[in-house]
Amino acid sequence: MKKLWLRFLAVSFFVMISALTHSQTVVDAYGKLKIEGTKIISESGSSVQLRGMSFFWSQWQGKYYTYNTVKWLRDDWKCTIVRAAMGIQQGGYMTNPALERQKVEAVVDAAIDLGIYVIIDWHSHTAEGTVETDSAVSFFSAMAKKYAAYPNVIYEIYNEPLQVSWASVVKPYHLKVIEAIRKYDKENIIVCGTPTWSQDVDIAAQSPITGYKNIAYTLHYYAASHKKDLRDKATIALNKGICLFVTEFGTCKNDGGNPIDTLESRLWFEFMDKHEISWCNWSIADKVEAASAIPPGASPDGNWDPATLTVSGTIVRTELIKKWKQPEVVLSAPKFSLSPQNQTVSEGATVKLTASAYGVEPITFQWYKNGEILENQTDDTLLLENISQTAIGQYYVVATNEIGSIQSVTSTVLLGYQKAYKDMVNFIPGIVEAENYDEGGEGIAYYDASLGNAGNKYRTDNVDIEATTDISAGFNLGWTDTGDWLEYSINAKGAGDYSIELRVAANGAAGSFRLLLDGEVIVPITSVASTGGWQTWITLALPDKVTIAEGNHILRLEIVSGGFNLNNISFGLDTYTDCNNDSKGSAYIDDCGTCVGGNTGLVPCSVQIITVAKGWSLLPLFIETPDMSIDKMFPVISIIKDNDSLYFDRSKTPVDSNFSTLSAGSAYKVYSPIAHSVQVKGTVKELVNTKVKAGWNLVAVPLNNDMLIEDYPANVKIIKDFDSFYDKNDIYDKNTSIKSGKAYYLNADADGEIIWKK
Repeated sequence: MKKLWLRFLAVSFFVMISALTHSQTVVDAYGKLKIEGTKIISESGSSVQLRGMSFFWSQWQGKYYTYNTVKWLRDDWKCTIVRAAMGIQQGGYMTNPALERQKVEAVVDAAIDLGIYVIIDWHSHTAEGTVETDSAVSFFSAMAKKYAAYPNVIYEIYNEPLQVSWASVVKPYHLKVIEAIRKYDKENIIVCGTPTWSQDVDIAAQSPITGYKNIAYTLHYYAASHKKDLRDKATIALNKGICLFVTEFGTCKNDGGNPIDTLESRLWFEFMDKHEISWCNWSIADKVEAASAIPPGASPDGNWDPATLTVSGTIVRTELIKKWKQPEVVLSAPKFSLSPQNQTVSEGATVKLTASAYGVEPITFQWYKNGEILENQTDDTLLLENISQTAIGQYYVVATNEIGSIQSVTSTVLLGYQKAYKDMVNFIPGIVEAENYDEGGEGIAYYDASLGNAGNKYRTDNVDIEATTDISAGFNLGWTDTGDWLEYSINAKGAGDYSIELRVAANGAAGSFRLLLDGEVIVPITSVASTGGWQTWITLALPDKVTIAEGNHILRLEIVSGGFNLNNISFGLDTYTDCNNDSKGSAYIDDCGTCVGGNTGLVPCSVQIITVAKGWSLLPLFIETPDMSIDKMFPVISIIKDNDSLYFDRSKTPVDSNFSTLSAGSAYKVYSPIAHSVQVKGTVKELVNTKVKAGWNLVAVPLNNDMLIEDYPANVKIIKDFDSFYDKNDIYDKNTSIKSGKAYYLNADADGEIIWKK
């Protein structure tokens, strides 16, 4: 009986291990990679050597950039990594950016789904040129934004520089692109190409990249051309402490031709194994050359008969299979390979929070908001639809298996409030200036694939604006990239069929755009042909009129294919009746949905966006709304206090809170667990004066009432914002002003009142 029981335990353990082995991928096992010295290190601290295949130039062998090919390489060839070699010149990304990016993303998405690592390769020999550098910065910014959360991704930012200087050419290029990536992805490995077709690793090692972690250096070889002398250069680099990554090698000559050098290939394999250098072989292609791994006409879906592989393909596949090891199974609580990310969205949007965990299965999930369990939210994805201010908060998910539980990092969901630039609503009929896109920030009011304002004019956002020589003067939108978009708050004073004209300029290849209104396409993809120069302006009149309803709308300009400048968009309407039924009147629908202006005699409602810090803040409130309840206006704030006795604390029951509504024209001291903003719409409460008593007073300075410290009544001795003191008896500059629309503590030595200036 004892033997039978032990046999049962052994069989049970074997079955459990077999099940785990089947389900755990290489990324599950190694997790997020890092670099320590010359080694690539797993999340658990062990050294890692990845082996796999590189795809060929994407513009010429893109047919193999498929999910099924990646799956076949993982399952049959035992690849733990693949390389998407995006061609740049000669009909590549610089000619068809959207198409080539789509090919790369197909490979990256497949690798993520299949649990292997993937290199995103800028496959170029001339990346240091200004135009190509700008494109690389734009591309890798977009890749980092999209894939930062995935441990699978490795960035190779320059395939093979030619015989150019590391110090003055290649290294400065790398620093620009690394900065762009690290803005969004702080940790995934970046591989930097080295001079002389990525062979001068010893030179790079003399002056390595500093200031950033997880940086490796590219070493390329072709066994029939590069022998001991290149291995010696690699040894020098390793001895200087840099990490090498062979992102491309061949078993043949460096021109891709015969002969195949099996002896040198074996010596290179031994060298890479000795130093645990990861590698990818060139290449998955059916081109008739010795470097190709598969025969002409090979299926783009894998399923290649080993007997039909090329000599090089056979050598490399054999090496991959021989060296492959099943990822080590660790019996532990789950680990997160993907945690939910912070998101800032506009009101009414849908938020999707996603997590992915691995380990002993089954794994269950439970979502929480602000520490409270969310009932019936037990999937790996949490969907928040049509969100409002009540959705603001901190979310996390707990993953549990039979071994234990783990909590994900916390994701903060915030509302980003979009409004017209400087509150200048774009009325139509009229002109919408391209540079006057809405306020609200990236991802809310605009998206720009490149870093910074390339024109360095007008605004400090991440949107490229320059001075224009067009007849209207002013500024224009420039340096447009595929995927950019901008939104504009517009107000149609009347309903009707609008004509649309754009002032555009382009130099070289045609670009294209489309227009959306409230999320619906109103102008399909439209080309912008070369005008002969970046400041050679023409009027592009769209052939079809667009029906637009009266009132407020959001206009979105989407750049489908970059490469043109835009000055403005004109909307024309022959005749219309405004919301007050006046022909060609000036009344309009305001932000609160009321017909105002024109002959209505009504003034528009006002909008106050209140920013609250994490922790304690002073909060001024100027807007009167129909519902002034705390739960409606500030659902996230934990504690609200006035200057005297009123106190609201969400941690206590409602009966313990001695007030539940707020008053316009007042100031409050508040505590929030997160930094966030809220939007209040209504009528501004005008203040004539504010009474102050002896001692400390919490005061809201009315809108449009900046006042110098010396202008405050004599009884006010000290003015304090949340951090600093202004002592009227000992200030360095009496011209210091107390800003309107802010809240302050005022200390008075006697009762009195402040008469606000108009």
